[in-house]
Formats: sequence, C-alpha cells, structure tokens
Amino acid sequence: MQIDRSLKYIKIKIKKGWTLIENIVVIGIFLLLAGSILISAEQVVIHENTLEVEGCKTNILTFINKSRLYCRNKFKGGDIIFDTINNKIVFKIGTNYIDKILLPRDFKLKDIIVHDGYNCISIDKYGFISNACTISFLDKFKNKSELTICVGTGYLEIK
Repeated sequence: MQIDRSLKYIKIKIKKGWTLIENIVVIGIFLLLAGSILISAEQVVIHENTLEVEGCKTNILTFINKSRLYCRNKFKGGDIIFDTINNKIVFKIGTNYIDKILLPRDFKLKDIIVHDGYNCISIDKYGFISNACTISFLDKFKNKSELTICVGTGYLEIK
C-alpha cells in the first residue's frame, strides 16, 4: 500500500513540444501553399496580358472602322497615323486631329510600311482604305500580334 501512495505523489514533468516529423509536415504544408499561390499569381499575369492584347486588337480595329465611317459621313478624306515613338494612333483630316488611341503600357507599336507612305494609312472620302498593310505590336512578353488590312474591300483581319 505504501508503494501505491508513493506513486500517487510522484509527478513526472512531460514537456510538450514539436517533434521533428511534425515540423517537417508543417513546413511541407507551407511550401505547398506558397507554391500554389506563386503559380496562381503567374497565371494571373499571363491571363491579364492576353486580355490586354485582345482588347488592344479590338480597339485598333474599332478605331480604324470609326475613322472610315467618319470620312464617309463627312465626305472628306483622312489619314490614320501610327506614332511608334509615343505608342499612339491618330486620325486626322488635313491639319485637324479628330481622334487618337494609346496602346497599353509596356506595349510597343511596330513600323507600318505601305506603298505610298510610312506609318500612315489614307482613307478616301467614301471611307475606303487604298493601302494594304499589316499593323503589328509587341505585348509585355514581346509576343508579336498583327492586324491585316486588305486593299479595296475594307476588310480587316485580326491574326
């Protein structure tokens, strides 16, 4: 009976802590979470660039069609000028600037070569474009995107 009493009063101090395997499991979970977050962030940047490229193509296409419609309605010829230094596209009739668009940040407009000018597309008073050319620009990742204008048909194609 004395042995039982003595065991009752013996206190054993057990330190509660982390074992090596628990530490490895926790670090592994943190690495998985960090990796998935980094992959997701990279995908967001790629998707954002894709959306900006498609938006830029659509804006250029709309700008050219609006310029053609303006010339047809006003019965005046005009010019679309591609400013590769400032990354903007300007529509003007004579010396009057009618409209302009800017390319997104980190995009680079390439030179447009046409048979009767350089970085300039002429629109006649009927809204027809007499110059065939390809408009190209580089996106954030230096991927080339192109829009093609066919002669006489007024057809614009996004490539």
